[in-house]
Amino acid sequence: MSNPHKFLTLDALRGIAALLIVTRHTTGYYHSYLAVDLFFILSGFVISHAYDKKLISKSMSFWRFFLTRIIRLYPLYILATIISALVIFPRKALIGGETDVFYQYVTSVIFALLYLPYKYSENDSLFPINGVSWSLFFELIINIIYAISRPVISNITLMVVVLFSGIYLATQSILLGGIDYGYLWDLQSISIGSARTIFGFSCGLLLYRAHLKQPNVRESTAKSILLLFLASIPLALVKINKLDGVIDCISVFIVFPYCILLGAKTNPNKRSLSIFEIMGIISYPIYLLHYSVGSGLSKSLKFIGYDVEHFAPYSGCILVAGLVAISLLLDHFYDRPVRRYLSAIAFTWQRTELLDVQSQLNPKK
Repeated sequence: MSNPHKFLTLDALRGIAALLIVTRHTTGYYHSYLAVDLFFILSGFVISHAYDKKLISKSMSFWRFFLTRIIRLYPLYILATIISALVIFPRKALIGGETDVFYQYVTSVIFALLYLPYKYSENDSLFPINGVSWSLFFELIINIIYAISRPVISNITLMVVVLFSGIYLATQSILLGGIDYGYLWDLQSISIGSARTIFGFSCGLLLYRAHLKQPNVRESTAKSILLLFLASIPLALVKINKLDGVIDCISVFIVFPYCILLGAKTNPNKRSLSIFEIMGIISYPIYLLHYSVGSGLSKSLKFIGYDVEHFAPYSGCILVAGLVAISLLLDHFYDRPVRRYLSAIAFTWQRTELLDVQSQLNPKK
């Protein structure tokens, strides 16, 4: 029997979304950026499952929650940032004596390592070193707001937040022909990115509360695969001009919530267990590394006289296979060991501090 406390179909859903978002930079799958919205909804659902009771009962403090999230996200994030920084290193600017460009590059790297956006004159991205970091930055902010306000967030409050952020998101999607915004330095992009984050995460919180009313999980690999296929359809669609905004609305407001709610009640059988677990493991590293690794390989091949586009689609298949292998290796030899080490240090220190405070409040007579 699969573990009812693990949402394996949702793990696989996250993995499928990460694989499809790779196509955002390699092919014409126009709507693959919606994977970010799927991530936000999944994040709200899973974080609610993991931390709701602890935060409400105050068995977990805000700072412990914050440290836990940083430790979960940061090891792979810093590695991806370093790789991206090496890939876009402004060698020509440095050789040409353009010290201002090099200074901005170094500053943007420092800001990126601190998980902060930076305005780089050569790039309009919030995170010019690794552009995909914008969604992680927004997610970290919404995580902080969630941890602070969780004890007082009622169902009605969540519904109001989902309603108003959803109305704004739908309006912008229809007017602009989609919601592929959030990663650039302009008010419109930042406001839509914020709405995507707020709606997605809040929707995930509501979906988890709905799931608790009927929390039974059943085994059905066929149903799990069907849900993965259904969620993948909008991500794999090509540009359809005037209908793009409508497609985004249907995907974010109907398809994704439906797949997540049903996916939470469905786990694969024992034979398919490992595949679904692997899909969950590779999702985060693939999302962080796909652009920098792909760009780095492309530049390397061009340097020796080969154009990667001439080998499509085989080059794309090789890239995806390589990313999967790299992701599994990083998880086993880097991410998990580093997170265990950081957790041991951080929470041992926190327990020591707590014992010191208690001894001061209750000194021995």
